[in-house]
Amino acid sequence: MSVPKIKGIVIAKAFAFFREVFTQHRSESYVTLLYNKERGEFDIHVPKQEVTYSSVSYDRGDNGAREGWRPIGTIHSHCDFSAFHSGVDTGDEASFDGIHITLGNVNRDEFSMVSSVVFSDNRRQHDPNDLIENVRQSAVTDVEEKGHVAGTTYMRRENLFRLDLTPEQSDEFCRWCDEVLPEAMKSVSKKFVSTGYYLRGDA
Repeated sequence: MSVPKIKGIVIAKAFAFFREVFTQHRSESYVTLLYNKERGEFDIHVPKQEVTYSSVSYDRGDNGAREGWRPIGTIHSHCDFSAFHSGVDTGDEASFDGIHITLGNVNRDEFSMVSSVVFSDNRRQHDPNDLIENVRQSAVTDVEEKGHVAGTTYMRRENLFRLDLTPEQSDEFCRWCDEVLPEAMKSVSKKFVSTGYYLRGDA
């Protein structure tokens, strides 16, 4: 993709939103990744969404497109568990060409993150450092996962990241948290599901 790297301030905004949603609702959440070609800059847009611990349903018509800005990808959270591209994620993103990022462990300062690029139904996993600036890998940990066969487990190596913002980005981030985050939270409501399956992005 002929776009610059995403600045860490964009990931910081998404992370702050995801953490606040998890704190208030103990749920996943979603933002649309926007790009302004003339400025060569990224930003996020928070659409109206209903959230649960394992899913988020958002208004696909509310994609944040405006003069100079267009949707170029997605970022969503995996609450307090590991970041990975689930089968639901892969299905949702199959028809959305662009950059797709998942943040996990948003209740911690060191968070997990995976990223991929989708184009014409082709998906390629990318190291987040190839797509994003101002984040640094801080640790590597082993995570135990359940296998497909009942009673089996396996170990998966996971990279953890920290934000590494410049002083200017830190000031901008603090202003965003004070001024924009409270308004963004008004777009989020908790959905209580008693039975059945709830698919992401079905609004």
